[in-house]
Amino acid sequence: MILVDSSVWIDLLRKRPTRETEALKRFSVDEAIAVADVCLFEVLQGEHPEARFVRAYEMLREFVIIAVGGELIAVAAARNAQLLRSKGVQATAIDCLLATYCLVNGLRLLTSDNDFEPFVTHLGLDLVR
Repeated sequence: MILVDSSVWIDLLRKRPTRETEALKRFSVDEAIAVADVCLFEVLQGEHPEARFVRAYEMLREFVIIAVGGELIAVAAARNAQLLRSKGVQATAIDCLLATYCLVNGLRLLTSDNDFEPFVTHLGLDLVR
């Protein structure tokens, strides 16, 4: 399963062709695609007017929606944030939750956000390239 970050969904909704949106189209044929609940929030909160909100929500609901929080992930994400901070990297809470969920559950992450590179370097996150 591939977890797709909000950066890719936003580009797809805005009809901005990128390497990642093309990969999403390609992978969605053969692999299960997931949307994190926090990415659902990030995408939908930027969709105006209501018609765009509804269109985006309907599209995203076609994929597996995963709740990425919970005690186990929250504690592991906090540890990962501490480790990255010790390496001089400040990661956002949402990025820590997404990356940690992928690490704990063996998912690959599709993103166009370079902020996930430290998770690859220091924690072994598997990005779709």
